[in-house]
Amino acid sequence: MANEGMRSAWDGEEGEHWAEYADRYDASSERVKAAYIPAIGAGADDRVLDIGCGAGVLALELAGRVASITGVDLSSRMLDVARRRAAERGIANATFEHADAQTDPLGAGYDVAVSSFGVMFFDDPVAAFTNIGRALKPGGRVSFLVWRPITENQWLMGIRTSMAMGRELPLPPLDAPNPFTLSVPERTASLFQAAGYTGVTSTPVDEPMVLGSDVENAYAFFSQAGLAKGLSQDLSEEDRAQGFANLKRFLAAYETPEGVVVPSAAWVIGATRG
Repeated sequence: MANEGMRSAWDGEEGEHWAEYADRYDASSERVKAAYIPAIGAGADDRVLDIGCGAGVLALELAGRVASITGVDLSSRMLDVARRRAAERGIANATFEHADAQTDPLGAGYDVAVSSFGVMFFDDPVAAFTNIGRALKPGGRVSFLVWRPITENQWLMGIRTSMAMGRELPLPPLDAPNPFTLSVPERTASLFQAAGYTGVTSTPVDEPMVLGSDVENAYAFFSQAGLAKGLSQDLSEEDRAQGFANLKRFLAAYETPEGVVVPSAAWVIGATRG
């Protein structure tokens, strides 16, 4: 089955975690997404498709600017959050569907496809982008927010370095599903061109991540979730304690009156269906 690993993760434990902490994750990337939304350029008459919509934060923000928006995601739990949020806000032109954007029919006639960090995890990116293209009008376009290389993302590199404890940690590969598969513009352009798109661009976005309201708040969450938790699992008890102490010092170095604010680096990928 295509994307089997992603299906089991996002419609399982990973999706449960992100649904439970949706407000927290949304707040951490709020500045990045605020810079992304104007770059989409969606108009009042546009029908929009949101790929990997998660808990619906992007779709619900765009709903007031466009004719309609449909979000698709692998996570049933995150889609439940998105639907609840739409109902609570009285938003009627946003709908959410459980679908794999690589393989499932996505409808047709959309003017633009968008995504906030949701298109880096396909096991066959060309097949996925081809399938998304089928849902677009001729001349329809995509605008996708993705991460630049991990080495440019201080918020991740700081966590990674803190928890390395002398280990040589490999960089994420470009050819396997992970957050950095579209981080190299030349490779990205070749993938989209192979999927039938033209005019492929990668435009930088440099806005920080806000990891918490203060050091204690950020540490309490990130020491128990995501990268830090994963990197701590193979450490001795002594090294684990030292790694978490390193993590706390890293977060303290970025504490400001506005929270723990750490630089991040993203691209907005643009392309037109050929």
